[in-house]
Amino acid sequence: MTLGDIFHNLDGTVTTSPFTLGAYSSVVLIHDAVVSPTVTTVTASSATETTTTLNGIVTPHTLASTVVRFIYGTAKNNYTDSVTMDRSPLTGWKATKISKTLTGLTPGRIYYFRAVASNASDYVRGNELTFTTGVLVHD
Repeated sequence: MTLGDIFHNLDGTVTTSPFTLGAYSSVVLIHDAVVSPTVTTVTASSATETTTTLNGIVTPHTLASTVVRFIYGTAKNNYTDSVTMDRSPLTGWKATKISKTLTGLTPGRIYYFRAVASNASDYVRGNELTFTTGVLVHD
């Protein structure tokens, strides 16, 4: 038995610990059960006139590959661009901080963005946040 194993009890309950099994339970190990990832978008950092760093936290909840990206655009809920994380895909049960630096952005614009993750089970979008690029000042 390893971390992440799922135990199905005869009474229909499910647990992740072999020590909470009922007296009349059977154990079925599902080693590669694919579960929806958990995704949280975190505030962008280091914004300049044309760059920023997007941040988030993803927990894959599986040994299967979980692809992690950011989607973004200049209108609410309208994402025209995406970037895949350098460390994607992720696996495992540990919450992992993710970040990606964007370049070539338009100065003085509001951008909307989300962290997203997908695996064989689901496509999950994190919360939508915004950042604003700086305004170019000419001497």
